[in-house]
Amino acid sequence: MDQGIAIRFYRVERAERHDPTFAKTLEKIFALGGPSKRMKDVNGVKVRLEAFDARSAGFYEGEFVRLQERGYPSEVHDEHTLALQTERPLGHHLAFVFNENKSVLAAQYDSRTLSLSRVNGYLNSFPPHVWYLFTPLVRKDMWNRFISTPPKKIRFAIANPTDLNQVTGAHKAVYQNIAELAESYSPHLMEVSMSMGQSKGALTKAHEFAKDLLRRNDNGEIDLRKLKGKGAEQEEEIDLLGEVLTEKITLDLPRNDPKESYKIRLEALHASMARNDGKF
Repeated sequence: MDQGIAIRFYRVERAERHDPTFAKTLEKIFALGGPSKRMKDVNGVKVRLEAFDARSAGFYEGEFVRLQERGYPSEVHDEHTLALQTERPLGHHLAFVFNENKSVLAAQYDSRTLSLSRVNGYLNSFPPHVWYLFTPLVRKDMWNRFISTPPKKIRFAIANPTDLNQVTGAHKAVYQNIAELAESYSPHLMEVSMSMGQSKGALTKAHEFAKDLLRRNDNGEIDLRKLKGKGAEQEEEIDLLGEVLTEKITLDLPRNDPKESYKIRLEALHASMARNDGKF
């Protein structure tokens, strides 16, 4: 059965340098034993690492599953619908491939199934409670253009900006200032532009702030509608949000065979990783 999936690419970094690598953390969790020993409740949602293996030197593959225990869909019969005939939880799967040599993760992209923010919460629930930064990758040539000269301008737009009051961590002050303005004027969409104009110098931390915006948008913390930047020697702005490396493909997946589906999705992820190798 033809089904479309989206694949997104991420740079994986440790929040603390002394923490174990992403692959080591997955390996340790998978080695705990059976699936029940790898299950964790992450803010009311049960998640487990369903599969993990090394494909070759520096290449790993696996799958996370989110359990659905309520709100089941119905069975559709010719004349009516009936309750789904199962008492077991339903599983929503997210396959991934990790290139440790380049610290690049290719993962199925569907925040309704399982966001990487929740995956992070899952990984963090196991000792030593590691936290990772999953930054969506902007196409390499465009990102290199952006960082090749000191940043002179950055422009971004966020919908529902009053929600930014809940943002914590890096650049918290910027988000909270935007939230305060939003509370005063009640805009649905707020656009912020910061520029040095013809002045000497550059916008300090603009590159890191751009990555933070992309991370938070991918995690669902903010609703980012625009992100553009320009360096000192560039005439045109670069559309950083529009150049996030995402590939949409159609797969012939079985109707009801999770093992075969996983195998097909894995091969698609490996092929996409190879196909886009020069872009990250």
